[in-house]
Amino acid sequence: MDISMTSNPQDKLTDLQLLEEFGRCRRTLNLHFGNALRPLGLGAKQGSLLRFLSKRGKACLADLSRDTQTDPASMTKIVNQLLKEELIKQGEHPTDKRRWVLALTPKGEKLAGQVEKIYLTLSEGVLKVLSAGEKAQFLKTLQKITQHLAAEKHLAVPKH
Repeated sequence: MDISMTSNPQDKLTDLQLLEEFGRCRRTLNLHFGNALRPLGLGAKQGSLLRFLSKRGKACLADLSRDTQTDPASMTKIVNQLLKEELIKQGEHPTDKRRWVLALTPKGEKLAGQVEKIYLTLSEGVLKVLSAGEKAQFLKTLQKITQHLAAEKHLAVPKH
């Protein structure tokens, strides 16, 4: 919903409060996941990338950046750290010699398994306060917002 187009000022406040609470929730989740991954020597983004490659198998840098919604500069930094730690490896792209394909090393695969267990445990702990129906509705709502954001090129922003 475009909050700048809402007619009732109280609705604008509610929308803003909702997005602020969502932001606090997201930051708190990142903090918990980061803290849980720290003993493995990983940050939240690194853990997320290992999980992604574990499920995908291989991907080029541009695909990783796009599919994880991480800006290319940040993705390059994460990839370089994981390459240095020998958790991922570079290989030639099958059709484009200008690009590299990234995949997990055996060491990375082992760590990705540990990361997955952490994600499962934390996910269960976070969502245990919701009933099955609330989880289904929450997922549906998040998917609706995500689809809306993906479809919007630019959200309406007040002009200065």
